[in-house]
Amino acid sequence: MAKQYEHLIINGIRWVDSLPDHEGSVGGKGFPILMNGDLVPEAEAWVCPTVFQITGRQSEIVAAGTGAKANPHIHDADEMYLIVGEKGAVEFCITLGDDVYYLESPSAVYIPAGLPHSIRPTRFDEGCYGGSCQVYLSRDYVTRPVPEHPMKLENTEHLIVRDIQWVKSLPDHEGSVGNLGFPILMNGDLVPEANAWVCPTLFLATARQVGIVEAGTGPKANPHTHEGMRCI
Repeated sequence: MAKQYEHLIINGIRWVDSLPDHEGSVGGKGFPILMNGDLVPEAEAWVCPTVFQITGRQSEIVAAGTGAKANPHIHDADEMYLIVGEKGAVEFCITLGDDVYYLESPSAVYIPAGLPHSIRPTRFDEGCYGGSCQVYLSRDYVTRPVPEHPMKLENTEHLIVRDIQWVKSLPDHEGSVGNLGFPILMNGDLVPEANAWVCPTLFLATARQVGIVEAGTGPKANPHTHEGMRCI
């Protein structure tokens, strides 16, 4: 018998052959989708994670400029580019309107609806763990071409978070990540326009971390609810 909320859970990646305004492929498979409105009808987010331990071949593909990328486009809803993994393991070139940024992991970009943007990888360090995760804040991934007179912002620098911000505690949570607290990569304090809060705990696990989890002493969230928002 199915559990009441089992339909909210996605086990495994779903691969799609192509995405609008994107080129290339991830590992020759297309593009990986972990959440959207087709998978979970209640979902108000679309998630495309390309995060992995980097092989020599992947590093060479990026160095040659032939990695998967998104060309300039706009959306009718907000989006985030999350550059995650080991510090400095990957670098991406991201455009926001006419502004160009080269961002290393960990960092994040909040993209308001209507602002032209693009992303392409420029460096992957072999043997490291890292990549990007696109999070579009709508149930389905829909793009539009950049119009003749697109949205322009006088300053886009404030849309970028250039490193993890650590907090000592979170409500209804216990423990700590690496004795540092909890890592925050996006919220409304960091980017005023942000309608999202991101806490990434992604890494290659050490023997000590494995032992902590097996002992049941790792950080955790106790049962709680949220108002006026969805949680992924």
